[in-house]
Order: sequence, then structure tokens, then C-alpha cells
Amino acid sequence: MTPVPSQYEYKEHKTLSQLKLVALSNRGPHMFSLNCSNPNQTETLIKEEGYPEYLTAEIARFSPIHGQTLAVVDNVGIHLVDIASKKEKLFIQRKNIIALQWSPKESYLISCEK
Repeated sequence: MTPVPSQYEYKEHKTLSQLKLVALSNRGPHMFSLNCSNPNQTETLIKEEGYPEYLTAEIARFSPIHGQTLAVVDNVGIHLVDIASKKEKLFIQRKNIIALQWSPKESYLISCEK
């Protein structure tokens, strides 16, 4: 029989406090950060403001190693957004993109068109 711990001990996980989430809606992508700094409260998602708006966004992917770049696909192409500055750093005009993936080392961004 495995002993059951009597109480949950909260330990802040430093990497969790840096997590970001992007959610796509009918008004474009929305960026959220995870707040888990208070051990007496439930973790909360806080909406971040100031990112570019892409109203027709269909795909969004963080760069896989450090998550410092967000690739957003909309009806006109691929937008690369720097997470720290909240600014678009590159735009690639390509229509009809249906899939997008970063290479494991962030060297390439692979897209598939209709």
C-alpha cells in the first residue's frame, strides 16, 4: 500500500511563471501569461496587450527552443513576432497556407500551401 501524502506542499516552479499561451479566436490571436507566483491562489492566465492583431489568423506556433518568436499565419502570409518587443520582425507573403511547423533547432519554418 502506497502512503498518501497528508498535505500538498506548494513550491513555485520558476519556469512555469514564464509560460505563455496563444489562443486563436475570431478576433485573431490573443497572448496570455501564466501567473503562479502566489502559493495561496490558483494559477491564473493574464491577457497581455500590445501584440499585433491579425484578425484572419488561422495558425500560431511558438519557436520550439526558447519560445522567443511567434509565427502567425493569416490570409496574406506568415508574420514572425518577437515576444519580448511585441513587434513583427518579419513578414513572408504567401497565400493559402494550411500548415506550419518550426524545425527542431529553429533554423527553418516549414509551411504547406493548398
